Amino acid sequence: MRLFRTSIFSLALSAGPLAFLQGAYAHNIGKMEKELSAAERYTQIVNKPAPGFSLQDTDGRKVSLEDFSGNPVVLYFLYARCKDECPLHSLKIKQVQAQIAEAGLSGQVQFVAIATDTEDATSTAELMRQHPQHYGLDAANWVFLFGGPAREGAGTDLARAYSLEFTPVGESVQIHGVVTHLIDPEGRMRARYHGLDFDSVSLVSYAAALLHGEHGASTGSASGETRLTPTDWALSALGLFCLVLLLWAAWTYLVPRRMETGKTASSDP
Repeated sequence: MRLFRTSIFSLALSAGPLAFLQGAYAHNIGKMEKELSAAERYTQIVNKPAPGFSLQDTDGRKVSLEDFSGNPVVLYFLYARCKDECPLHSLKIKQVQAQIAEAGLSGQVQFVAIATDTEDATSTAELMRQHPQHYGLDAANWVFLFGGPAREGAGTDLARAYSLEFTPVGESVQIHGVVTHLIDPEGRMRARYHGLDFDSVSLVSYAAALLHGEHGASTGSASGETRLTPTDWALSALGLFCLVLLLWAAWTYLVPRRMETGKTASSDP
């Protein structure tokens, strides 16, 4: 009987808090989304599949969104020839990337920049090669992609799929918005950060939560309403059950031992 109680105690002690916290984490992500929606005027919470892509880097290697499955992705669009908003956007991304590094998440969060240039692909690739050194971006978890020689318009087409327009209006000039997208490890777009004044710490915190929590737990709607999945409820219920077992095992195991110790002490001369 004592062995049985000890086994129950060990099981509840190991499984209970873990299951409970996993179920609660999903709720915490929903709570975080509510807080972001209320406090961050430049943050748009969403929850929908991120448009996929198959592009290439400056060395001609094919890269797709699926290549980063299992990791949060910070994705944004740049006009490589831009001399106005895009350089400032790159400096903002540098700040976010540095904070990701400070949080110890560099190996788990991927940054993806996509060029919208429709000009000669050779000169575009050269500008892309210079970009990380010029703006201090760490190439270890950052990549710059484009359509390549055969698909010069691929970047603008993909930007349109992400609800952004990059419109050429003259030589080396495009009119466009500035948006940073956060994609979760399952390939769902979870947030759009508009402009350059969003709080980069909130993006880092949200990326960390998506990395360690239940990715599809909440609605991700603009209202930030939380809806736990059946798995979340099951984990929470399992956690509570194990905690009850923990209390029962402690009561039936520790109390008799204390009584036995008291009896032994009282019988000593």
